[in-house]
Amino acid sequence: MPRVEIALPEHFAFSTTLEVRVSDLNYGNHVGNDAVLALIHEARRRYVRSLGHDEIGADGLGFVVGDAAVVYRAQAFYGDSLKVEVAAGEFQSRSCAFFYRVSKGDTTVAVLAYNCVLRDGQKAFKDHPGLSAVRCRTWYEIVDHQPGTPPLVMSAPREDDLADMVADIENARTLADSVVVYIHWGLRYVPKVISTYQPIIGHAAIDAGADIVIGHGPHVIKGVEVYQDKAIFYSIGNFLTTGRTKYNEPGTQEWNVVWMEHPHDPKVLYGFPEHAKRAMIPRLTFDASGLAKIEVLPTLINDQAQPRVLRAGDPEFESHFEYVKWASDTLENDLRVDGDVYVVGKARD
Repeated sequence: MPRVEIALPEHFAFSTTLEVRVSDLNYGNHVGNDAVLALIHEARRRYVRSLGHDEIGADGLGFVVGDAAVVYRAQAFYGDSLKVEVAAGEFQSRSCAFFYRVSKGDTTVAVLAYNCVLRDGQKAFKDHPGLSAVRCRTWYEIVDHQPGTPPLVMSAPREDDLADMVADIENARTLADSVVVYIHWGLRYVPKVISTYQPIIGHAAIDAGADIVIGHGPHVIKGVEVYQDKAIFYSIGNFLTTGRTKYNEPGTQEWNVVWMEHPHDPKVLYGFPEHAKRAMIPRLTFDASGLAKIEVLPTLINDQAQPRVLRAGDPEFESHFEYVKWASDTLENDLRVDGDVYVVGKARD
């Protein structure tokens, strides 16, 4: 016999917390199937009362349960704290349906990832596999009269891709307690510079319901911003990566305006500029309410591409923090040292 399938609504209007009592247990020492109906009945009554009514004689009418269907996903035990979410729907002249979602107080985290660095044809569509992308356009503005001076480089996301990302995050927000968004983006190798399209996307992600945006791709640390009390890491740098490119040959440069010293020694496995040896590892702490704390583990990568987490007292610890502060000094933030980590001033301290 196939299992019952229940299509849950995207949004639950009410939630409450119930603790499992001794009387809810069966001979297997976990919540009995009959007790589940009693628990959701209690949640339903709380929901009705939150609307200013009483389930017994609401507006002169009473409730009669015509049928019930329950899908069991896990067990609950004595003392467990159960989160019960309630929604009403399928309204008719004399009936409606109540939907319940019962969870054991665990924090559900939705993780979404997007890419802004891609070539034509790499974006995924319904009939074409590929990347979950937010494509961007670039244009140039002349800002100086001197010949050969670089133009001002401007960029912005495509509105249709940005709208798709926003819709994804809004939907994830209804399904999870917290939403983490990763984005592959940014100007490679160049310290500090944040492309103009990045704050547009980062802010839109936070406004849509993301609790944090973690960027990567430029191979170097970029700034940290606190926007609407939520953190945006514009780039955490590298972690485990090797590779040598044409830039490891003497006399090469990035584009035709930026010179960077890449290691030329063939014994060096980490073929990136010296400032790309610094990296950050965000450590996220979640509780029943979502993202509670953001800490940063400062990291240094050696010539053999081996990352090492720095501790307070390491000779490089202070200079690493000063570099992150410098990279972030044009952005709103509250970076500070707390023991062996940096703390980002967002959410709940």
